Amino acid sequence: MKIQTHMLKNILQDLNSEAIINFIIASILFAQLPLSFLAFEGNIPNRHLILPFRGIILLGSLFLLIYRARPKINSWTIICSIFWLTYLARLFIDIFIFNVSTAIPTWEIIAWSIGVSFLPSLAINSAISQSYNKSYLKALPLIIFGVLALGFSLTIFLIHFNPLYSRFLLPDLNPIPAGHAGASLFIISFSHLVSQRKGDIRTLNYSLTYVGVALGIIITLASSTRSAFISIIIGLFFIAFTQHKTSSIRSRLIYIATTISIAIASYLTFGESGLIEKLRTFGHGASELNRITFIRSGLDYWLEKPIMGQGFRMHELLGNLFSELDHFYPHNFIIESMLLGGILMAGLLIMLMILTTQKSIDLIKLYPNDAWMVCLWIQSFIYVMVSGHLGNVPIFWCSSAIICGRHQSLIERNI
Repeated sequence: MKIQTHMLKNILQDLNSEAIINFIIASILFAQLPLSFLAFEGNIPNRHLILPFRGIILLGSLFLLIYRARPKINSWTIICSIFWLTYLARLFIDIFIFNVSTAIPTWEIIAWSIGVSFLPSLAINSAISQSYNKSYLKALPLIIFGVLALGFSLTIFLIHFNPLYSRFLLPDLNPIPAGHAGASLFIISFSHLVSQRKGDIRTLNYSLTYVGVALGIIITLASSTRSAFISIIIGLFFIAFTQHKTSSIRSRLIYIATTISIAIASYLTFGESGLIEKLRTFGHGASELNRITFIRSGLDYWLEKPIMGQGFRMHELLGNLFSELDHFYPHNFIIESMLLGGILMAGLLIMLMILTTQKSIDLIKLYPNDAWMVCLWIQSFIYVMVSGHLGNVPIFWCSSAIICGRHQSLIERNI
């Protein structure tokens, strides 16, 4: 028994923290697509694959927190921890004291909010902030994972659907997370491309990075997701003009021109998916009008109880607006925080957003090659202002954790 315990300890010690952290982040960004397409091929609900995979991410996060990078007390961990403790406290009070009914089971709310968003982001922040000797987070492993994941998904999509007329989605896969997975791959790949010095360019890495750029654009356009498309446009120019120390103006202009050419070619192939039409009719479509109704109604319900909020009664209040949509959240993180926990939760979330934005500005000054991290944060901010609920957009918490953790490691390394 002692020998087995000793062997287990050795195995745990040999696990590579850098590989685990890259796996967690890559999975959060890209894994939903291939798992959904695998489930589609196997004719099973995608949650049968996604939930166990999320469990693997949680185990990896717990391993990092317990064995490698115990959380440090800093501004990010304090704000984030208080926010999620407040969230849990409100959930338990509403359910066990006030008998509030939620739209989804309690275990699922906890699994998404704590298991998918809070603990992985806490592990990411802890590990990255304590990587003093080197950066744990590398762009290339994320690109490799993203190219394999999204390339597989696109292949299955093309086998079953006509890309000229079919939007990139499945019965169990919303096009919004699909589009943002594409945008994330584009942002990381384009930044890696621009950051390469001439002497560092290797043919395989160079080709793989261009594949990542192309795949990201194709899937974003095919999904017809406006927020993801806007993120690509912002990322394209933000990266090109912040990473000026590693590539010449001529090189950056070539990269921009090549990217725009890929985007035009992709649109000619996937144009019928409706992105341009959705951009042209922005503010007048049924989807936007519904979201405006959710946001406006959310504000009205919050004003009824501005100090404490409505709590998880929000599910019933918003669910009754459009019963056929089965949506129980306002599609805006700030409004949702105001509804769930009033001024306290909303204040904590806004503080986290301000903190991350400040660290982003400092990070660009310290190390411009980390522009892709900042762009992921910008992308996730755009995302959560118009889509998702607090627990089901882990890229928001993940990108915030990356920015603040990376900034802390650079500052302490310099000290």
